[in-house]
Amino acid sequence: MEPFIYPQIKHRRTQTPPKFKRYQSYKKYLKVEFENKCIYCRMPDGLKGDAFFGVEHYKPSSKFKSLECTYSNLYYSCNTCNSNKGNFWPSARQLIKNLFIPNPCDHIMIQHLKYVDEYVKSKSDTGDFCIELLRLNEESVVDYRKYVIDTIKILNKELSSLKSDIIEFEKLKLSDKNKLDEIKSAINETNENIERIDKHIQRLTGK
Repeated sequence: MEPFIYPQIKHRRTQTPPKFKRYQSYKKYLKVEFENKCIYCRMPDGLKGDAFFGVEHYKPSSKFKSLECTYSNLYYSCNTCNSNKGNFWPSARQLIKNLFIPNPCDHIMIQHLKYVDEYVKSKSDTGDFCIELLRLNEESVVDYRKYVIDTIKILNKELSSLKSDIIEFEKLKLSDKNKLDEIKSAINETNENIERIDKHIQRLTGK
């Protein structure tokens, strides 16, 4: 499982929240809408907790006050990307040069950005601009992604080993009837470990 993948198609919104007076109230819907991941860097919120994520105004509320509580203008973003983007909105001159920040509802993200291991790589002028403005390849951020990727690899290897153990235990159940209770206990314990590791992987990947 790869934790960091940019969408290959435009996202169609699935959630239909009621109208709220406070934009913060949309957070739980946006969390589901965008599958627990920051729309910009693709970091899952299961790693740091959703307290480190917030409601992102694609068109900043400082410049588009009427859209402050409009759901179609709201996205799920980690606090780091949200802070780096700030109140940015492209000028007419920047738009002509395709210097803007893409979002998954209006743009096909993979046309601009892709992951190569722990690094975000650009596929367009828009991608170059996005990487620079959001500091997507800042050293500390890249190191953290590397840690996540390495941890997933270790957990997947352990998961594969545990599943192999289950197969061997099932064979023993047929060949050694005298230790049936002991084997069943070992199977239950192994299944619990599989479930535990599955949960860890889900947190790391956002799945």
